Amino acid sequence: MNLFDYRRRETGEVQIGGTPLGGNHPIRVQSMTNTSTMDTEACVAQTLRIAEAGGDYVRLTTQGVREAENLRNINAGVRAAGCAVPLVADVHFNPKVADVAALYAEKVRINPGNYVDAARTFKHLEYTDEEYAQELKKIEERFVPFLRICRENHTAIRIGVNHGSLSDRIMSRYGDTPEGIVESCMEFLRICVKEDFKDVVVSIKASNTVVMVRSVRLLVDAMEREGMRFPLHLGVTEAGDGEDGRIKSAVGIGALHHWDIAAQRNEWSGHFELQYSRFFDKQKRISLDLKARAMLYQTNFDGITLKKNGESSTWFDANLGLSVGVTYYFKKRHWDRCLPCERPVYNIHKTVIMPANDCPEYGTMMFYVFFPNNYSGRNDAPTIANAPVNAIDYLASGIFTQTKFDDAATVASRLQANTSLSKLRTSDVATEKDGLSTYLAGINRGYEMSSSPISLSMNADSMNAFKAKTGYYYAPMYSGANTWYYRVDRETATQRLIDASNYKENQSFSLNAHAGLNLVKSNLSPEADADLFSFADVYGAIEHKEGNVAQAADAAAVNKLKEIFNQGRILYVVAEGLATSQDNFIGENAEDIGLERNKKLAYNRAYTVINWLKGNEQFKHLPSGTFAVNALIDPVINVDDASTRGLNSKLGRCVKVKIQYVIDKKK
Repeated sequence: MNLFDYRRRETGEVQIGGTPLGGNHPIRVQSMTNTSTMDTEACVAQTLRIAEAGGDYVRLTTQGVREAENLRNINAGVRAAGCAVPLVADVHFNPKVADVAALYAEKVRINPGNYVDAARTFKHLEYTDEEYAQELKKIEERFVPFLRICRENHTAIRIGVNHGSLSDRIMSRYGDTPEGIVESCMEFLRICVKEDFKDVVVSIKASNTVVMVRSVRLLVDAMEREGMRFPLHLGVTEAGDGEDGRIKSAVGIGALHHWDIAAQRNEWSGHFELQYSRFFDKQKRISLDLKARAMLYQTNFDGITLKKNGESSTWFDANLGLSVGVTYYFKKRHWDRCLPCERPVYNIHKTVIMPANDCPEYGTMMFYVFFPNNYSGRNDAPTIANAPVNAIDYLASGIFTQTKFDDAATVASRLQANTSLSKLRTSDVATEKDGLSTYLAGINRGYEMSSSPISLSMNADSMNAFKAKTGYYYAPMYSGANTWYYRVDRETATQRLIDASNYKENQSFSLNAHAGLNLVKSNLSPEADADLFSFADVYGAIEHKEGNVAQAADAAAVNKLKEIFNQGRILYVVAEGLATSQDNFIGENAEDIGLERNKKLAYNRAYTVINWLKGNEQFKHLPSGTFAVNALIDPVINVDDASTRGLNSKLGRCVKVKIQYVIDKKK
């Protein structure tokens, strides 16, 4: 008999905020709030209580889009309290709710029985093979966009099947059986595998523990056959309260804590240990150590069950051992911690004395990203030249700022005739990301990256010269002296500004460039203990690009940032978004609607910057809990100036990013 012939089921690791699940990580405990998800204060308070009690994850019911949107406020409140416990959105019936919840929760639970399929009505219980296949196609078409949202936001999912909510389609083929429950889950898991989406947890729950245990074992077997290693979430539906709930949960969960062992029971083990040490000198530096230990197991703990009736059998197995050893204690026998850096050190004195230069270097850096009016770049990704618009590349280097005339022949004829080009069709083109403009040599195209906005002359000679170099005529996205027409979010495109001239930039303060840091320091009062960099500096260090952005960055600052990103460890990243009060909505409840609109714009700006950082090599390995969007009580800056082009207006349209890091001293 081999007492150690048992093993934990091998699974992949699932990233759920800063608390990963599966792999070699310990069993995690999840609890759920019983508060209204629209009651932000109550949800935050209960979440903190659960986390303090030892809960690893906190689930919140998410009935509709309103509740899903409020997860943003709940998440912000929890993070503001210094708690990093991941939040889980529990979604039923409406896939749109899951899409929204994935933006603000670290994990989203969906129910295959009612995610796309209608809840069972018993009206349609006969499906042809063609109808069945068509239903599966509908599931994939709706589920894949959700997975893409989750991938973009580093959100995990739980495929949570309930015995009581199988769809008519599953019931038609499998009936109300464990096999049907398993297939309902596998349909979704196969799509996850096809899309290479790995942050998936699976669960099968039933109020009947026999059905639950049978279904979970069948599911594990099905996943093994198809090479899936997704970790399990175990729980009993409607277990009840108090003692009844504890017993029912123990039976359902306890019977499933081993894999591939027949005749499971609630098993036990015990470990007893006695140690004796004797010192042989007065300084107590040498000791003889004797250690006796006993490990006791229920007989079937090792996978070998009790013998049949009539045969001799014991009710436990045992592993006994005795170890003998000699221990020598060096002079430095006391563990302590360095007060500045909290690093564990040996010390023979009562107080810790360490040279300062032995401590790791802790630091804080800050930078600001300034945005055009009514632009955040979030959810604004038209495809141009087979590539989606990247808001950060747009701000930094002016990518996608060029527009061309589609009909070159007509342009040429009109230039010769000195007639207007205003009625000709135009389209966006993907201007180069990191090189100099083929026509505007030495001029940066990014927003607030140079001392003046760029413009292109519309005279015939200039346009023909551009055509000779690029192969197309530019369109008047730029026109007149010192004018830049900039993008707005799709959702704000209909929110007309008071003055059409506010869609043009005719003045630049270089706020996103290194040259604008003095203005930033004097007007925004950044934290005194933080090193301040420009957006151009950070972009140049992270993207490793030359050209346009390099002109606006400082070489020494870029090198300093590269040292931080390459040699240091990022501890925490927090972003605060701001917007200005320049809103011209005059309908009913204009002030409230304008405020909410600007709050959303401020949050979206912060999210855009955070998402950019998460996607880069220096940051993408960090847990989701490292990043936070700080939901300010009032992220809207009041600006009296009707123009959006003044300094005060531009200063208020930004994201402040603070990064805490540590650089370990080399030994």
